[in-house]
Amino acid sequence: MTAKPTIVFVIDNLGRGGAETLLVGILPDIAQHYNIVLVTLADKCDFDNQELSCCQKISLGFTGKLSFIPAVIKLRNIFKKYQPSIIHAHLTLSSQVARFANTKKYPLIYSVHSVLSSNVFNQSRFLKMTEKFLFNHKNYLIAVSSVALHDYEIHIGKLKNSFVINNYIADEFLQQGLAYNVFAGQPVIKLAAVGNIKEIKNYEYLLDAFANIERGKVILDIYGKADTQYLSQLQSFINKHNLSVNLKGPASSIHTILSNYHFFVMSSKNEGFGIAAIEAMAIGLPLILSNIEVFRNITYGNALFFNLSDINSFVNIIKAIQNNAYNLADLSANGKNIVQQHYTKSMYIDKMLAVYKSIRT
Repeated sequence: MTAKPTIVFVIDNLGRGGAETLLVGILPDIAQHYNIVLVTLADKCDFDNQELSCCQKISLGFTGKLSFIPAVIKLRNIFKKYQPSIIHAHLTLSSQVARFANTKKYPLIYSVHSVLSSNVFNQSRFLKMTEKFLFNHKNYLIAVSSVALHDYEIHIGKLKNSFVINNYIADEFLQQGLAYNVFAGQPVIKLAAVGNIKEIKNYEYLLDAFANIERGKVILDIYGKADTQYLSQLQSFINKHNLSVNLKGPASSIHTILSNYHFFVMSSKNEGFGIAAIEAMAIGLPLILSNIEVFRNITYGNALFFNLSDINSFVNIIKAIQNNAYNLADLSANGKNIVQQHYTKSMYIDKMLAVYKSIRT
C-alpha cells in the first residue's frame, strides 16, 4: 500500500473562530488522504483532542513580534523533518511565517479568510509591507469569496494560481429541516444576529435603527463574544434609549437557538464571507442584510438588503414586513435550496482535495 503524503497545516491558534472551526471540521476527511501535521503559532486551543484528527499537533510558542524569527526557525525545522507534499497556511500571520520558513520551496497554499485591506492591513502597516515582500507567483492562494480575492489582488498582487472556495456550513444546520417560522398573527417579530461583537460588525447601525422602531414590536437578540469595553458601550446605548435589543453573549448549538426566531440580521461594513448568514439561511430564516457586495454574492440576492448610509432603509424593511409586503416563504425555501447547492461540507472537501491534487501533479 502506498504511504499517504504529508500535509502541514499552519494557523495562528485553535481558538473557536471561523477559520479555526472550518479547518478543524475538515481534518477527519483530509486525514483519509494525507498524514496531517497541525502547527499553531500560539498555544491557545479550545478544541478537544478527539476533535483534532492529525498525526502530530505542534505549537511554535508564539507570543508576539519578538517570537516571529524563532517561529520561522522552528517551522523550518518542522518542514525539514516531515518533508510535506503540501503546506497549507491559514490567516495572514501564519501564512507569512510559513512563507519565510519555506526555504525548500515545498508547494505552499495560503488561505485568505477576510477582506484584508479592511480587516488586517488597515490595522498593521507591518503586515501589509511583509505581505508585499513575500508575494510570490509560485505560491497558491485560496480565498473564501470572490470579494476577498479581488481585494487581495488590488492591494497586493495577482497570483498565477488562485482559487475561490466558499466556506461550508456544519451538517447540523442542514439537518434541522425547518420550514419558515411564520410570525403572522404573533405580536412580536423576533430577529437574531450572530457574530463576534466588534466594530466591523457595525452593531451601532442596528441600535440606531431600533431607536426609530416602536419598542416591543420588534426584538433583536445578539449572540457573540465581545471586548468588554465595546460591549459596555453598546449596552449603555441600549439602556439610554430603552431599546428592544438584548446582548445574549456567546452561545453553543446556535442551530437550535436560531429556530426560535423569524429573521436573521447582519449589518457588517464588510465581510470576507459571512458564514453566519448562510447558517441562518440553511435552517430557513429569511435574511435582512447590509447591502454589501459579498452578501449579495453569497446569498445569490436572496435576502432583504438595507443601505448602511441610511437608518431608515432598515426601518422601512421592518415596516414592510409588518405590512406583509414580502413573500417570506419563498425567501426561506429559496435560501435552503441555495445552501444545498453551494455550501455543503462535502462540496467544500471535494474542491479542496481537487486543489491539492492539482498542486501535487
